Amino acid sequence: MNIRPAIPDDVVGILEIERSSLTAAHWNEEQYRSAIQPAGDDSDRVVFVAERDGSLMTGYRAKTHTLSQAARPGWGTRQCGDRSPGPGGDKKSAQAELGGKTLVGFLVARHVSGEWELENIVVAPEFRGRGLGSQLLRALVARVREVESRAVFLEVRESNAAARKLYQKAGFREAGRRRRYYADPAEDAVLYCLHVG
Repeated sequence: MNIRPAIPDDVVGILEIERSSLTAAHWNEEQYRSAIQPAGDDSDRVVFVAERDGSLMTGYRAKTHTLSQAARPGWGTRQCGDRSPGPGGDKKSAQAELGGKTLVGFLVARHVSGEWELENIVVAPEFRGRGLGSQLLRALVARVREVESRAVFLEVRESNAAARKLYQKAGFREAGRRRRYYADPAEDAVLYCLHVG
């Protein structure tokens, strides 16, 4: 398994994985292309992909651990422990192969005023439980440290026990709640924060 920064050619595979996940934050192709920027200290977003040799896989279903909506202003004014509200798959098989490699997951995060918001993290079901979500999060934390940022925030459906366990294992702590934030079905969003020292 290889975790690496996404390149523009990954967009088709990212979209296939995302579209096959019922609870994903659904972005269009241009939004993903805009998010994939050359690495640099001034990049406001990072996109990491997880890939493996495509010859070892014939297909998969993608499923999200958690996904937030597109980034909203205001994250940069929050602190870990701040409990203020802050800013506001279907069953189809998907295969995302690129140059003999198969994308099996991805992560998107946004940098705002010294802090980060985890926007999307999606993993193919066959690869869940193998630490792939943790590897993607470690790549993000390495980037956060690289640019000397202070914290990572995220939100997740209250019922998404697997995602919440993943985040807690990675060191995230519950930082608040948004009542009935999600629709279809209506559900609270639980906010998490990871202080990066």
